[in-house]
Amino acid sequence: MGDRTDVWQGTLALMVLKTIEAMGPIHGYGIARRIEQTSGDVLSLNYGTLYPALLKLEQEGAIASEWGASENNRKAKFYKLTRAGRKRLEQEAQEWGAGDGDCGAVPEAWRGAGMRALRAWWQRLLAMLVKGHGEDFFDELESHLQMHIEDNLRAGMPPEEARRDALIKLGGLEQARQAYRERETLPLLESLLQDLRFAFRQCAKGLLSHASVSGRLLWELERTQPSTVFFKLWCCVPSRTAMPVA
Repeated sequence: MGDRTDVWQGTLALMVLKTIEAMGPIHGYGIARRIEQTSGDVLSLNYGTLYPALLKLEQEGAIASEWGASENNRKAKFYKLTRAGRKRLEQEAQEWGAGDGDCGAVPEAWRGAGMRALRAWWQRLLAMLVKGHGEDFFDELESHLQMHIEDNLRAGMPPEEARRDALIKLGGLEQARQAYRERETLPLLESLLQDLRFAFRQCAKGLLSHASVSGRLLWELERTQPSTVFFKLWCCVPSRTAMPVA
């Protein structure tokens, strides 16, 4: 087999959309294998980069996902093309044909790209407000890994080599998770909000602690020297009537 060519990130989204259009609802591992198979195994796809691309397309509204069972009865997330995704494929085709004289296709494609970017940013902002976001991806990643291992075992690989090959192809579990997290939300803004929440909690704890200590001291003083405390409290209250002068 000759040298394999890496898939460029700029073309990955279009290849994913075309694959889903041709195959119908399909899981991430199936998309990756289909892209490689249709190229005659000339293209090499880092599977870890596929899922941030799928997430981006879903945030933009081009695809939708739902959980189901794979051909091996394994839990997997299936992706399908939306109406917006089909329209995007049509716009991509028009953009490629713009060089043949269709000058109006390019501005229309640019407008579509702007709307997709705004929608994706809004979805990433909403994801920051959801507790436990990203947990589904861990299940999806594990499902992908197991399907790849099973394929390697059927190809005759020993179990340890089958798992090691699947991890290498995935680019590492932690690296894949990190790339997905960075795409799922707005990391800088999320970090800032976390710092603000921490500072607010610390201030609230400080105020409560101060109030508790003050209340405890006041109670102790009142218990040991009630007359002194009463005199101090009386002095702090402004008199509403003037004292008669003898």
